[in-house]
Amino acid sequence: MVESESIDLNRFRRLRQEATTCADPLEEAALLAEALRLWRGRPLSGLGTARWADDIAVGLEEEMLQTVERQCDLSLDRDEAWMVSSEVQRLIAYYPLRETLWHRLILSLHRGGRTAEALSRYQQVRQLLADQLGVAPSANLRALHLRILSENTKLEGEVRSPTAVSAVRTPTLPADRFVGRRGEINALDHLCRDTARVVVLDGGAGVGKTALVRHWLEHTSLPFPNGRLYLDLRGSRPGQALPPGEVAAELLRAFGTGDGDIPEGDLSRIALCRSVLTSRRMLVVLDDARDHHQVEKLLPGVGGVVLITSQNQLRGLVARNGAARLSVGRLRPDEGRELVGALLKQSRRAVEADAVDQLLDLCAGLPLALRIAIERFCRITEVSLGQLVAELQDERNLLDLLQTDDDAEANIRVVLSRAFNWLEPAETILLRRLSSRLWPSFDLDAAAGLMGVDRAQVRVLLERLISMSLVEQRGFGSYRIHRLQQAVVRDWAPADATAAPRHQDSAAPRPPALGGDHGSQRGSSYESASPRQDHARCTGRCQPGGNRKSVHTNWRGEAGCP
Repeated sequence: MVESESIDLNRFRRLRQEATTCADPLEEAALLAEALRLWRGRPLSGLGTARWADDIAVGLEEEMLQTVERQCDLSLDRDEAWMVSSEVQRLIAYYPLRETLWHRLILSLHRGGRTAEALSRYQQVRQLLADQLGVAPSANLRALHLRILSENTKLEGEVRSPTAVSAVRTPTLPADRFVGRRGEINALDHLCRDTARVVVLDGGAGVGKTALVRHWLEHTSLPFPNGRLYLDLRGSRPGQALPPGEVAAELLRAFGTGDGDIPEGDLSRIALCRSVLTSRRMLVVLDDARDHHQVEKLLPGVGGVVLITSQNQLRGLVARNGAARLSVGRLRPDEGRELVGALLKQSRRAVEADAVDQLLDLCAGLPLALRIAIERFCRITEVSLGQLVAELQDERNLLDLLQTDDDAEANIRVVLSRAFNWLEPAETILLRRLSSRLWPSFDLDAAAGLMGVDRAQVRVLLERLISMSLVEQRGFGSYRIHRLQQAVVRDWAPADATAAPRHQDSAAPRPPALGGDHGSQRGSSYESASPRQDHARCTGRCQPGGNRKSVHTNWRGEAGCP
């Protein structure tokens, strides 16, 4: 049997993996150099022109090139630009269309005092890409060119490495107040150690995504030599979501870039931010993303790990960008009991086991709802948990009792209704009809019957509700919406569709009018979330075999049209 270490490829990958865990840049560079010494020409070149061999060789070459580029970045950090330019020029002869090599060549020439040659090389690659592919250089290359022309000495890769744990400091939960989620914590360790460079942590409102990430950040032993950053994107808050360009600016400030050194244009900001992220082994947490448009352009090709939390499932990032997904669901009964026990520890009040189980069901296993309920129970000392549960069982009291009255983030009505602002008219109608029937579980036929359309059309609507974590999919054609969510929908969208919602987030817009041009808001604006008012377009009907855009409403009363 062949020993694993006797195979050059295995040794190369082991050394490369060890390098990613090094806190000392010199030690990392030494390991990468040792790994690259094992490289001898093009892999599998002795197998002729077999298609399968070519496919494997391309993947192996990519591993080699990423290793060389990381070694170049380390050399640039040590002001050894001369080493980079000679090595990169040799590789460009074999890979002339690889823009990341050109980027490092131009940067190294400029840093080595050969600015005129660096600008000449930019014109060379610009012409090459135009002739060969008919495209312009990437945003990264264009941003580098502009910064060289402006003679700004603070170029990509020279931004100060962060030392703080977070760009925006966030409070962490006391150790005895965070319980459960052991599977999710282990999965995060696994994904961020060596499996993925982009991780999507999705789940419904109130399930504790942010609390989970904060707890994991405090306790993970994974090494991120260049630091950790945390940024709240405010994607679920109508009118407050950070545009991609502002996200890039905030990250650059966290790296120590002065406001005067941050480019004005969004594309230049994003290009500079990507370059910084790509060259560093660090963890960036982008919390509460609204959709993939808010984060996609910021994702680095190599380097550290980007962890994104969102109520949206961000399916495009998984399908097109290779992101790994970790979904966070409601607490299991044992985890819920453990949380209640931890919250009651200081009050030392006796509770009935049956009452605890009923509370878990009424709160739908949402940590936020449980924390609000227990806060009220501990505050009103003359009330037993059984009495609180009895009050919560009356839907007229349920949502009023699951709020603190002084904090919109501790208000179940507000938190669970925010996603409604991003729904299209027909999606909103379906969600209201599902909630009005008091069906925790339902199938595709039941949903189609409620809407008066065929299965294919209602499946399109359900997919959107599922992607926003408003409906759970339990199997093909089998779905669930928990009773607490139903109560919020009924409260937000009363039976009289022309009436305003009875309770709203003070920072949120009114619900969208059930009509208008589909897709007019989705994924394009982070400036506002104003409701649709174009009632004139509410006359479309669900046509057999129509696509998503044809699934308009024909219920004028429900659409709020005159």
